[in-house]
Amino acid sequence: MAKKKYSHTKKDIENIVNQIRYRMDELEISDDVAIYFNGKRYKNIGHWNVETEEYESNWVLEKDIYPIDYCEYAPDNNIICISSEGHLYDYMNSNFMYMDERILPDKSLYTEMGTTWFYILCPSRDDWKNWETTRKPGDYRKITI
Repeated sequence: MAKKKYSHTKKDIENIVNQIRYRMDELEISDDVAIYFNGKRYKNIGHWNVETEEYESNWVLEKDIYPIDYCEYAPDNNIICISSEGHLYDYMNSNFMYMDERILPDKSLYTEMGTTWFYILCPSRDDWKNWETTRKPGDYRKITI
């Protein structure tokens, strides 16, 4: 079982995630985004509305979802992980600091890139050491917070 190495509570993490979702919607970059936190995942589901000729999207909350099952680089003691194949993916791969500068509400966090489509939000470098994962995909577990 991974031990937490940061001071954020589950409620703090959920508030940060909600602020991130709101900011992504505001910037219109939430398409094809999934946000993993507290053993849950917010997934943005979108479709084209033929009648209004507009793209519509909704955030869907799923439980018992862990980032290590989707990216082998997700650390055991992660706070928040984000995957994207839409507009956020494009921004992150052309300007990696985009997430830190435009989206993160909590400046005590910074972004680490796990892959070109998977991002890990980490506490200040001073507060978080030895964050590499020891788990393998399929190792379901909960972080004690």
